Amino acid sequence: MTHTLQKKIKNVVFTSKNGVESLLTNVSPAELQFENIYCVGRKTRRLIQKKIGKVAHFENNARDLANYLVEFIEGTEVTYFHGNLSLEELPKILEENNITVNAIEAYQTKLSGKQIDDTVEGILFYSPSAIESYLINNKPDKVAYCIGETTATEARKHFKEVKVAKIPDVESVIDLVNEDYR
Repeated sequence: MTHTLQKKIKNVVFTSKNGVESLLTNVSPAELQFENIYCVGRKTRRLIQKKIGKVAHFENNARDLANYLVEFIEGTEVTYFHGNLSLEELPKILEENNITVNAIEAYQTKLSGKQIDDTVEGILFYSPSAIESYLINNKPDKVAYCIGETTATEARKHFKEVKVAKIPDVESVIDLVNEDYR
């Protein structure tokens, strides 16, 4: 990974805070020469701006970011920092539109399915891999409260009742739960 980062990179894409944090664990911000940084999520954007530099553009999900890049990217190449379980949607859309994706696996997600008490009525999910982890030792017999559409799509494959936050952030998922218990 370090070799790749020694030259200036025109277009960089992050779809999560994990990708940013993992990169910064291995490389000092001073070594990073990124011209345009694109990302998914407000918190990812905030972390990048605090630790690395200006974000050229962000969207709330990978599909919207990919579609934005197809329209507005300078050049025909991106470097994409992702996790081992990242969905293929973003690279697929870009490659279908003749944009080369240099994918760098920056981190690995390890699944760990803890058993949840039967009295629990709803579970908050912030990623598709969290659903996968949950299902290792639990039944999908509760309400799934999801941070966004990508997570909800995975939840709908297993859960009868799936609710999605209006804005993809932690606070909005908590608001969603509170609406059910007022």
